[in-house]
Amino acid sequence: MKRFFAKNLEKFCDSHAHLGVWENSAFFTKSDLDIFLRKQDKIIVSNLDCIFQDKLSDEIEGNKALLDYIKNDSRYLALLVCEPNLTCGCTDNIEKLLQDYPNTYVGLKFHPRAMELSVLEDEKKYLDYIKLAQKYNLPCVFHSEGCYFADVDHIFKLAKKFPQVPFVFVHMGAGSKEAHIKAISHFKDSLITKCANIYMDISWVDTYNDRFIKEAPSIKDLLDVAEKYGGENKILFSTDAPLGCFGQRAKSKHAAKKAYLASIQRVLDILEGYKNKKELRDKIFYFNAQELFKF
Repeated sequence: MKRFFAKNLEKFCDSHAHLGVWENSAFFTKSDLDIFLRKQDKIIVSNLDCIFQDKLSDEIEGNKALLDYIKNDSRYLALLVCEPNLTCGCTDNIEKLLQDYPNTYVGLKFHPRAMELSVLEDEKKYLDYIKLAQKYNLPCVFHSEGCYFADVDHIFKLAKKFPQVPFVFVHMGAGSKEAHIKAISHFKDSLITKCANIYMDISWVDTYNDRFIKEAPSIKDLLDVAEKYGGENKILFSTDAPLGCFGQRAKSKHAAKKAYLASIQRVLDILEGYKNKKELRDKIFYFNAQELFKF
């Protein structure tokens, strides 16, 4: 690992990772993420116990448990998982946590597909959460897809109602190149018109069967738009670790680590094609997240 990271990357922040139980089966602990990190790195996590469970931890229990678990490791930062499907839009739990643990949680996390809560049809249940994010000056991190509950079109529509609130499109519209195209189009629109404050999370972008597409055409398209319209400070390196090829299906810690390093190297390789590659590298791998999540 030291040999790999000696090449052009002094530190990084992974803006999207998880701890907890995945779909009532795999259980991920810090040891599953520690293998990827050095002392100078950061990783932003949310609690799967509040997302993919038959019996969910509630907002108070699940988010507090995560904070208690990572409190002695400064590399870890916590998102507050929000459950408007269960609270019917009431934000009392989340506000209590923000008051009890000031300047600790770095953003609000929403997973519309897991909640089966449409950002379009059930928008009213999201509104007070977004207003709370605005009150506490926090970003809203949304799992996004090309259709159904987490359609990027619908998330963008919601984001335009709160142009001062940063919205992170997790996976840049998961599922297909067409979804990525939609997400990039909205990103471009937000940069040109300032109608919304959109950030792009590149986890699971340009993958196939849990393998990385080395050429990464969608990431290149995103970088070209960012370069042309001044959005270089709104792209976040992220992986969704330890899910998928980083842990869920990996046969060993070594395999997971190899996949993780490959995800980093792929982005570094892509950036070699840009004149301002050093500035882009530093922003995408660390400083954009530092500015957005305020650490």
